[in-house]
Parts: sequence; C-alpha cells; structure tokens
Amino acid sequence: MFVADPIFVADVGRTSALYGRYVANENPVKGESVAHLFPDLLDVAAHLVKPRTGICLVKMCDQVHSGRYQWQVFELVAEAQRRAWTACQRKIVPNADLGRIRDQQHKRQYHTRNECAEWIVLRTGSACHGPGRRLKHECTCTVCGATFSARRSDARTCPGSRCRQRRHRADEAA
Repeated sequence: MFVADPIFVADVGRTSALYGRYVANENPVKGESVAHLFPDLLDVAAHLVKPRTGICLVKMCDQVHSGRYQWQVFELVAEAQRRAWTACQRKIVPNADLGRIRDQQHKRQYHTRNECAEWIVLRTGSACHGPGRRLKHECTCTVCGATFSARRSDARTCPGSRCRQRRHRADEAA
C-alpha cells in the first residue's frame, strides 16, 4: 500500500499566512492547480505497489484559485483512470482547521469554504476487491438461544462443547 498526502494548495504567495503551513521553501508549487503533480505521484505509486492488487491511498482537497473552483479530486481520479488504475472508494473527512484558515488579503468570498479532505482509494487493475477481511458472523445457538460470534456462517451451537454435545445427543435420539 502506498499512502500519499500531497500538497493541494497551489501558488501560495510568500506573504500569505498559508505559505509556512503548505509550501516547502525548496519546491513551491506554481500555477492554478496541483494537477501537474499527479502523473509523478502515480508513477511512484506504480513502482511501489503490487502490479494487480496494489492500493494507493491519497489525501486530497479541492481549492479555489483566482476565483475558480479547482476540482483537484476529480482530476486525480481522471489521471489515475488514464493510467489503468481503478478508483474504488472515497472517504470525506471533515477538518475544522481547513475552514478556519483566513488570509487577510481576501476581501470577498465567492465560494463556500471547503472544510473537508477526501481520501481516495485507487487500485491497480480493474477490480476493487482485495483480500478483504474476515467478518464475524452473529449466530443464535439452537440449543440455549444465546447469541454468539462464529467463524462460519453455518454454525448452529455456541463455541463451548456443552451445547454441541447436547445437540449431538438430541440428533442421535431422534
């Protein structure tokens, strides 16, 4: 699995309150969007994950730049799909800090504040399923009526041997 948390704010001026938080001095991002970074990010991910079952988890956020809303999350997914990755899931995570950041240079607000980041799950290959995880099956014991978690969905008695022996004896008598 490859986890990426790339910068998602482009062209932040040196006098901005956001500069120290979002920009690395040695590599500032220029332009209206960070979409030009996605090909390199996906190239690195492709080298690090398994060819058919690899997962790339990317944290991304949209931004407003020069009065235009930049749909960076959709641009990331589109670039991934052009490279034969499959976008399997997105999780929207509220982050109150994103809404509180204010730049003193802004006089008007034309778009709503984006207070959420999105985690995008990308997989190499055409299927979204992976090895998965074992789910516990909630069953009811046919002998005592208690609810229990079973490893198999067809379990009929509690994990203890007492109910299993009772059921076995009842089956033999019948």
